Parts: sequence; structure tokens; C-alpha cells
Amino acid sequence: MICVVVPTYNEAQTLPILLEGLLALPEEYEVLVVDDASPDRTAELALAMAAEGDSGSTAVAEQYRRLRRPDAALEAYQRSMARWEEAAKGDVRHAETARAAIALARAGRARVLYQQGRDAEALEEMLASFQGSPETAGTRDGMGVTPGETAQMLYARLKTGGQAEAAARLEAALRAIDPELLRPDRE
Repeated sequence: MICVVVPTYNEAQTLPILLEGLLALPEEYEVLVVDDASPDRTAELALAMAAEGDSGSTAVAEQYRRLRRPDAALEAYQRSMARWEEAAKGDVRHAETARAAIALARAGRARVLYQQGRDAEALEEMLASFQGSPETAGTRDGMGVTPGETAQMLYARLKTGGQAEAAARLEAALRAIDPELLRPDRE
């Protein structure tokens, strides 16, 4: 097997994009990230991405969000959802974890779409997120935002923007969720 050695120093912003590119290659190989004590959390990020395995595209999507590259973020979230769907098909023991990961990815997509002013698409992603796993409504993503917070922002814009029917759909979805689940950082 081929081993790709990636030397890093202060690469927290670019490492996820690099690793995503390596994951897209058709060859089978091992990746070894060697960090030189970066003060910007590069090593911590590399370890987190290794632990995430198939959800690595979610971390990449969040990096694209930080870099203000919305189209790349949307694509990375889509890849993450596809990987989780495959993982759940391959082993039913992963179904609950996959459902939660997909719901969080959908909420991330909703946030990006919201920021682009694509409210109708954001609404559909948000509703699918809540339907898929209402338990994740108060879970912070890598950007520190919960699906519930994204939904509240979207709801406010729909309501003030004269989109009463869309706002009512989202309000109904929010009301169907146990309020405790909407509280961030619960445990």
C-alpha cells in the first residue's frame, strides 16, 4: 500500500480541503499527517477528521463555510450525506448515527442556502433535517450553530418577508419537536 505523508504547520484552514481531495482519488493508500506543533489546532483537526472517518466531508463543508465558498460547502455536505447513507446500508448498526449525521448535514446545507437567500431550498433542507432526526435540533455543528438556531433565523425571515405559508410549515415543525431538544448544549 502507498503511504502519503502530509507535513503540516498552521494548516487548519487548508488541511480538510487537501484531505478531501486525497479521499477522492481512486487509488487505495494511507495518509499520514505529520504536524510540527502548529499553534492553530492543525493536529487536533487532523485527529478529529481521522476519528470521523466517513463524516470527513462534514468537516470539509464547515471549512468551506469558513472560507465563504458556499457552493463547495453544499457539495461537501451532499457527499457526506451520501457516505452516511452508504454506511447505514452496509451495516444497520450505523443507522441511528447515520440518521443524525445526515440531519446535521442537512441543517448545515440549510444554513448555507439561508445565507445565499435561497429560502425555499433552505426550508426543505431544514424540514428534512427535523424529520430525519429531531434529536439533533440542539446539537452544535463544527461552526457552533444548531439546527434549531438556523430554523429560528429562517423562520424570522420567512415571516417578515411575507412568506406566511412557508413560515407556518417551519413553525409547525419546530412545535413538533420537544423544546428540550431545541436547547443547545443539553446533556
